[in-house]
Amino acid sequence: MNSDDDDDTVDDPDFLPPNDTNGEPNSDSAQVKKLLKILLKMKTLISCTYGQKTNN
Repeated sequence: MNSDDDDDTVDDPDFLPPNDTNGEPNSDSAQVKKLLKILLKMKTLISCTYGQKTNN
């Protein structure tokens, strides 16, 4: 990955808190679920990519 690509992730709306956040647990849990989905996708991609190399 390029360092330029890393800079763009800061502006990604998925990682920014919603505008209507008032410290409510519902909005926080929604953000956590969204981040967990992203992490799960990344974990799946990494395991598929590197898992095949280690198994062979």
